[in-house]
Amino acid sequence: MKAWKFLDSRGVFQIPLLMILWVWVIAGFGIWGFFRNARFLVETQLRLDRCVGQVALHFKKTLESLESSNQKIQSLRAEIRIAELEPWLIPPLEIALGAVAFHQGVLQAAWSSRWGAWLLSKGCGEREDRALALPLLKYIRDPPDLIGLQPLKWVGVLPREFYFHVKNGSRHAAACVAEAREKGENRYEAFWCPPRRSSWTSFD
Repeated sequence: MKAWKFLDSRGVFQIPLLMILWVWVIAGFGIWGFFRNARFLVETQLRLDRCVGQVALHFKKTLESLESSNQKIQSLRAEIRIAELEPWLIPPLEIALGAVAFHQGVLQAAWSSRWGAWLLSKGCGEREDRALALPLLKYIRDPPDLIGLQPLKWVGVLPREFYFHVKNGSRHAAACVAEAREKGENRYEAFWCPPRRSSWTSFD
């Protein structure tokens, strides 16, 4: 009878201990899940930031290179016009003009490839990513005139700002490319900007 009472009292003490242990286990899983989710969100944000930053910088450098090479074309055309008094100078200038125009074509092709890859990978490559389509380089070149190849020109009005945006769940990364404050240098700047959810359109 005494042994029974001892076992009974010991069981009474074990029940609260088991409940406390169970609470600790549940709390431990909850804390682990919280930190795991927080780590996932941080990693996702860093991935989106890196992805959007790289594509915005690529677009910025492409714009700058195209505008800079346009100036070279205009300068070469002016030299060809002057060289009409010395015709033997014209062939080398025409070769240089063709090389600059070819370089512009390479830059445009590289951006078109990036544009297509972005479309196929939904932005940054993850299945749950949603991204705005990248801006197009709406440059055209008029047919050559009596001087030779002409510079590129933008179709319509050149936007004051280009916008890049990718999201994954609650994580967003957005960047803008706009003309730099220093005028007359054909330079652009890339910077982070707030997500514009009101104008959001995505492709799947």
